[in-house]
Amino acid sequence: MSKRKKRVLTVILCFVVLCNLSAFFVGYMMFNIIVDTESDFSPENLSTTIHNLTHPFDRIEPASKEIDTSPWFYGKSEDVYIRSYDNLRLHAYKVKNSEPHANGNYVILVHGYSGTGRSMTTFAEHFYKNGYHLLSVDLRANGQSEGRYLGFGWLDRLDILEWINFIIKENPSARIVLFGVSMGGAAVMNTTGETLPQNVVAAIEDSGFSVIFDEIERLCWNGYRFPPLPFLYVSSVVSEIKAGYSFKDASCLTQLQKSKTPTLFIHGTADSVVPHGMLALNYNACASEKQMLSVEGAGHIRSVQTDEELYWRTVDGILEKYV
Repeated sequence: MSKRKKRVLTVILCFVVLCNLSAFFVGYMMFNIIVDTESDFSPENLSTTIHNLTHPFDRIEPASKEIDTSPWFYGKSEDVYIRSYDNLRLHAYKVKNSEPHANGNYVILVHGYSGTGRSMTTFAEHFYKNGYHLLSVDLRANGQSEGRYLGFGWLDRLDILEWINFIIKENPSARIVLFGVSMGGAAVMNTTGETLPQNVVAAIEDSGFSVIFDEIERLCWNGYRFPPLPFLYVSSVVSEIKAGYSFKDASCLTQLQKSKTPTLFIHGTADSVVPHGMLALNYNACASEKQMLSVEGAGHIRSVQTDEELYWRTVDGILEKYV
């Protein structure tokens, strides 16, 4: 081989190695920003200015972080804790309904990305007024719950199983409804694919995504204006190694095919975070009894604000039918 060919081959090999290293670095950084809450690049560890520039997820999913300071919630809630399957201390806000019309049944409320149990009180208030006890959870690595890596609704499904058992130990006859928004909606859908006790009688998901990989890919385009491929594949591998799940394998669609829980799917037609098309994907995949509500003109987790009467009429109809 001539010296010239050797130089060309060396340059090509160096270029390939550099591309691979770059792909790994970018993919690893994506994982740190999106999943790892203890990373120097996580929302909690970035300054406000840098965070606003580099972490757009909070800006495009604002409803999951909103906190309602309704006095009834803080006056009635108590802190409760359990241990997860991997020995994390998980926290939830428990609200016992002491009203005369209390029915003895529970709603487990599950928040979205970077939210907490406190950000669900707008929804919780409606269920409380309708006689339900409440358990508004802090998902792992959020709020007062332990954990380093966000579960993106996949690891969270196993935590919700523990919360279900927590309720049943207290009240073996309680009928339980699962309610989640966005990432919490994905957690609820994933939970229905597990073997659930008969106490779980219905599930309601609002604005949930279908597959983690597809949702992160979309958020990279919309939030970062950044082409996610091939870096997202690297990030998925890193997640499988460090967090215990890959973005491709963690699929609500697969779980819904095993579901036996009657489920209501809600989505706004103007959702720019989780595309409205995922509503049909989730609905069609579901093997259980199901109902779909598409709210015209509603953005992400905004269906209840866009058409409050329709929203709660549909939700209450599900509760009356199955609870």
